[in-house]
Amino acid sequence: MKRKRGETYVTNSQDVKKLVSHTYSTFGRIDVGFNNAANTEAASNATHEFKEEDFDHLINVTLKSVWLCMKYQLQVMTKQNSGVIVNTSSMDAILCSAGTGVYAAGKSGVIALTKSVAREYGHQNIRINSLCPGAFRTSMLEEKFSDLSSEEKAKLNESYQKLNALGRIGDPLEAAKAVKWLLSDDASFVTGQNIIVDGGIGFRFE
Repeated sequence: MKRKRGETYVTNSQDVKKLVSHTYSTFGRIDVGFNNAANTEAASNATHEFKEEDFDHLINVTLKSVWLCMKYQLQVMTKQNSGVIVNTSSMDAILCSAGTGVYAAGKSGVIALTKSVAREYGHQNIRINSLCPGAFRTSMLEEKFSDLSSEEKAKLNESYQKLNALGRIGDPLEAAKAVKWLLSDDASFVTGQNIIVDGGIGFRFE
């Protein structure tokens, strides 16, 4: 399939539809969905210098992808009259740091979309929440370190550690455990919520 510039699998309706359809045909149902997509390429630029194509790409990856995944997941879950979905937002949606306006807008949209859709489908026994992670040592974060000198890496690492109350960068498994809980029956009365897992960044800036 020929793709437009900046298009990815999760921003293409037919690709997402095929993924959900394949999952359903393989397992006979879809009980959980975890929609987790981001791209920080060109995410930090001055607003007056931001390119329109970069705006479209960032909003597509951060927000449209979540909407598309939920669209097709919900088509199955409404027939089952059950299901749980978790969508990944970002602490950028809450802190709204200078220079990250478009990325923050997309991730803020994920929170609003999650809350609205949770109210829409709650009566069908479908729970929908969002996860708001802080700094985690993922491959995306490691990319920021890859082209830096040892001294620059040390300074950047220290700046991330100083961001939160726990004084360290999170392990991705810590975010995964939060998602696992939200998807489990242990969170059976939790819906329409934005769960912050950030090591205490939020209250450092209150």
